[in-house]
Amino acid sequence: MFAWLFLAFLGIIIAAANGIDVIDGADLYIGVVFGLLAGLFYAIATLFGKKIKFYPPEYISLLQMCIGALFFSFFIDFSLQSIELKSWVYVLILGIVHTAILYVLFYKSLKSIPIILIAPLMYIEPVIAIASDIIVYKSHFGIMKFLGIILVLLATFKISRENVRITQYPDKE
Repeated sequence: MFAWLFLAFLGIIIAAANGIDVIDGADLYIGVVFGLLAGLFYAIATLFGKKIKFYPPEYISLLQMCIGALFFSFFIDFSLQSIELKSWVYVLILGIVHTAILYVLFYKSLKSIPIILIAPLMYIEPVIAIASDIIVYKSHFGIMKFLGIILVLLATFKISRENVRITQYPDKE
């Protein structure tokens, strides 16, 4: 099963990195550190979400958003007075739809999905982002990007099928 997880991870690397210029210097190291930290905190949030069964997903999402808002409030430049109403509407839509609704659904699903299925299902998110980029912004769709997406979808399918087999027939492992 871990081989399929690795295949999905490899698919994301192939799909996302194809055509990106090589970054060097301090930006590369900062990006790697931030990426690793994001992965660590995402894993912690997922594990906590799986273990906390006595709180409704709405409360967990609200707590996570409040902590995020408090953390990011230190980076706000309050001297900007000319932010248009249209920009605030976009921020509210992003906050309500992407953050609030998404996290409520995410934490609600954590209670019913086996932990082994969470990782491959999370690989679907970048695939959808890449597909949206191709559809909405008419980005170039090369063979490597297509190969990466196929690897992610194949690995996700195989892991979910394997999990169904283990769940339905636990004695035949």
